Amino acid sequence: VTRREIRESTGYEHVWFYVLEPDLQHGRMLAFAGGAENLQWEHAQTIRVEGDRMVEEFLRGDQPLVIEDAQHDPRPNKEIVAKLGSRTIINVPLALIDSPLGAFGTGTFGDEGPRPPTPAELDHLVAMASQISVAVARIRRLADEEGARFGIACAGSRLMTGALSADKARGHIRDRLVELVGLVVKTADREPSRVDYALMRVGVAGQLGDLREEIDRGD
Repeated sequence: VTRREIRESTGYEHVWFYVLEPDLQHGRMLAFAGGAENLQWEHAQTIRVEGDRMVEEFLRGDQPLVIEDAQHDPRPNKEIVAKLGSRTIINVPLALIDSPLGAFGTGTFGDEGPRPPTPAELDHLVAMASQISVAVARIRRLADEEGARFGIACAGSRLMTGALSADKARGHIRDRLVELVGLVVKTADREPSRVDYALMRVGVAGQLGDLREEIDRGD
């Protein structure tokens, strides 16, 4: 899902990806393309879920959330809205089969003014998010396949001996998944059928190798 495709299909100039942190209480920006990128990384790299009515509402449902004009809507975080000049905010859920993963979004800022999407544009954004979720699910299956070769023996033995907590193990695994999502973002201008999953398998193996090293070090 590239900025070019967003621009050509909907006219929006910005695109972002957020993932939920393991505690499910914070969202972390994985990528942003568009204007004022430095401001985005400075003020919106991490978002706290609790107390942010827009994010709380988004996570309660499984549908896109459209804020027509953040300057006048009480739900978004007003401090962040003021710093970024946010106007229209469109967030579409990214989810794995059994859990939410984050959001894929677009919108307008500053002098662009508010511009809510048409029904056709929103449908297109939902379809794009669905393609990303399909690619992520494919990579997760690859990770499961590769991880089965050492994951149970490596992490399981440490869990049983108390050398590794369950929360830390989940955190390690989710961090690796987030990095794999980054691989999807880099190739997401392709249809899922065109993604080089053989290359992705190499990436999966590398990420799982990093995970094993982290566990061995007790990080």
